[in-house]
Amino acid sequence: MNLDYSEFDRRITVEKVTAVLDERKNEVKTWAVFHSCYAGVKPYDEYVQTEERRPDYNTVTEFKVRYCAKTAEIVPETYRIRYGGTVHRILTATDVNGAHQIIKIKAVIDSGKAQ
Repeated sequence: MNLDYSEFDRRITVEKVTAVLDERKNEVKTWAVFHSCYAGVKPYDEYVQTEERRPDYNTVTEFKVRYCAKTAEIVPETYRIRYGGTVHRILTATDVNGAHQIIKIKAVIDSGKAQ
């Protein structure tokens, strides 16, 4: 599989959540930078027709990043993407063809958590 490295032209930041307990034993989640890399970015239209009643799915974006030890760890519950001044909640992260060359990440703009 030949990679076209020119398509990885946008810088994204992957953030990881950590949860700690405060003095009252309440869980406090904080996000920290986990990895920064170049990615190919494009809007993903498949969900727009199938999920018209879900307005957050109208903002689905597909990020294509090169496979590495850090990007292989990405899972929806623990990571998010910051790109273009917005936070994206990860829906799926898939190793394309299991070839360990490209990870495709589908994510939606998370309007409630732009911190």
